[in-house]
Amino acid sequence: MNDFGSMALTAAAVSLVVSIIKKYSGVSGTKANALAIGVAVVGGAVYTLFKDTTYWTTFLQVLGFANVIYMLLVQHIDNQIKTVVDSIK
Repeated sequence: MNDFGSMALTAAAVSLVVSIIKKYSGVSGTKANALAIGVAVVGGAVYTLFKDTTYWTTFLQVLGFANVIYMLLVQHIDNQIKTVVDSIK
């Protein structure tokens, strides 16, 4: 994966972590902004430290494969549910 894709994945992970922390801790305002900056700095540091290692490549591959498998399962289950619901009608 190129650097742009890796940075986008890192940014998405940081955003997810920040939104989960905000939701469950109830922080807002200046504290939420400070939290976002702190998590972004930590996420950037992790990206910088691990981007040239085999661990980073392996991590990205695992996430990519997990996403594909999850989407196939969700789509398959969703189609099965629609079929059952349509047969009941």
